[in-house]
Amino acid sequence: MVHSNATRQATQHSSRRNFKNKFIYEEGAPRKLQTNTRLSKMEREKLSLRSSIHIMNKPKAVIVIQMRMGSKRLPGKALKLISGKKAIVTIIDRAKKAKEASEIVIATSNKKKDDVLERIAKKSGIKCIRDHEEDLISRLSKVLAETNADALIRITGDSPLIDPKLLDEAVRIYQKQYKKIDVVTNCVPLTYPEGFSYELFSRKAFQKLHKALRTNTERESFAVYVAEEKKKFPRKYIKNKKDTSHIRLTMDYPEDLQLIRKVSNYFTKKKKKNFGLKEIEDLFEKNPKWTLLNNDRIDKGKYPFAVGEDAKRKAR
Repeated sequence: MVHSNATRQATQHSSRRNFKNKFIYEEGAPRKLQTNTRLSKMEREKLSLRSSIHIMNKPKAVIVIQMRMGSKRLPGKALKLISGKKAIVTIIDRAKKAKEASEIVIATSNKKKDDVLERIAKKSGIKCIRDHEEDLISRLSKVLAETNADALIRITGDSPLIDPKLLDEAVRIYQKQYKKIDVVTNCVPLTYPEGFSYELFSRKAFQKLHKALRTNTERESFAVYVAEEKKKFPRKYIKNKKDTSHIRLTMDYPEDLQLIRKVSNYFTKKKKKNFGLKEIEDLFEKNPKWTLLNNDRIDKGKYPFAVGEDAKRKAR
């Protein structure tokens, strides 16, 4: 069948419009965020059908690197160099070594200051999905919609040494138990080093969150809420074989960056590109004094170690 140019152009325009408006906001989301985002009933049914097709085969999970340029404690940390490479590129490269996720996405705000993250994502060959700066649920839900994924694994831009094997483990667990669980996590309490935490959330989990959390403050620190509500969000909790949470390799302060560089440079000199959690734990066992660089920054009263009102406040 031959289509006219006008017909093809109309079809392409319709496809672009539908793709742009895929993101679903459930009833109960903040009203100011609902503008131009609600799908028709037919479109919602189509999106649900596409998700069901994935489930019938194998649930699709994407890795989401959550990052913004607006850090106050360590300004511009995404662009800080670690063994000669930007921190954000280091995270992307390590995430690419994960074998079970279907793709990697950077999730950031729609502010101009975060344009640089989109440029880096494009250069690295991955998507950058952008949305409301203060509404994290909005941002991550948009990732689910635009990738048509059944679940996402959230890691933060504070975790340049994340081990891809941990991410693979999370996906495999979810794919085996997706009918029973909404969350796979190694948080609360965290028994891994800070900087090695992750959370896998199902599409269903985000539908629940849209209905439950109204304010931007709640939606920004939603992970604490999920950790508290174990009955609402059935989960699989992953505990480290040995508690090494006294090691801090998350990037919030200058001294954190100093330690991360120290670890990375050690393995770079040894020409070990594929070092992971085990190698890092062994390194600190041989050099226990390294933790003194930043162990005063460890706060086990905050997420991912703990929940509660204090943890929510600190998560903002």
